[in-house]
Amino acid sequence: MRRWNPLILPLLWAIPLLVGVAGAPGEEGRVACEIDCAESEERCYEECGAAGDPEACEQACYATAEACFDRCASL
Repeated sequence: MRRWNPLILPLLWAIPLLVGVAGAPGEEGRVACEIDCAESEERCYEECGAAGDPEACEQACYATAEACFDRCASL
C-alpha cells in the first residue's frame, strides 16, 4: 500500500479555498475566505492523524493556514 506524503494533505485542502472564494468581493469575501481557511485548517489537522509523519503534516497545515489567512487579509 502506498503511503501518502504528509505535505500533500494541506495542498489538497487549499485547492477548494483558492477556487471557492477567489471571486467574492469586499468584506463578505474576506469573511467567507477566513471561514473557509479555518474549516480547511481543522480538516487538515484531523487528517494528520492518518499521516505517516503527523508532526510534519501539522507543520504543513499550519503553514498552509497562515498563507490562506494572509491571502484573505489582502482581499
